[in-house]
Amino acid sequence: MDISKKYKWALSGLIVMTVLNAVILVSVWMDHNDGRDWHKHRSNDRDENSSQQFMKNELGLSDEQSDKISDLRREHFGEIRSIKKELDDTRRSYLNYILMNEDHDPQMRDSLVNTLTKGYAEIEESLYVHMQDIREILNDEQAQRFKEFMQRHGQQENDRNRKNRRD
Repeated sequence: MDISKKYKWALSGLIVMTVLNAVILVSVWMDHNDGRDWHKHRSNDRDENSSQQFMKNELGLSDEQSDKISDLRREHFGEIRSIKKELDDTRRSYLNYILMNEDHDPQMRDSLVNTLTKGYAEIEESLYVHMQDIREILNDEQAQRFKEFMQRHGQQENDRNRKNRRD
């Protein structure tokens, strides 16, 4: 093959690779660009300072309000971690019961299921109380922005979950 044909093939390959890379980058960008998402403002889920700063900016919180909400969040998430640890232990016991017991004891099963159900109910109750506590700190305008913020967040979370189920 002469040099001009090699050059044309190399140039064609370069163009095809460039177009494919552009298409991939655009599809990745479009897939992850779902509006102003509060997750994008945090380096990770454990960094409460960056999420707290985002809430402060988004809601226009004073330093005092921000500190109170930060304390509430720390307390709430500590409580949730404790409940989730208990749920994980109970779930492990429940799975062991299912897999290891050949003599199925309905009372034991019901006891474990009830413990799990109560744990999930505690999480929901804790979330309700936490949201009420936060709303008490906010003024009317901030409470409205908080409501809109949480609705957007909830919708974004639903969209992510729906997308993940499709994948």
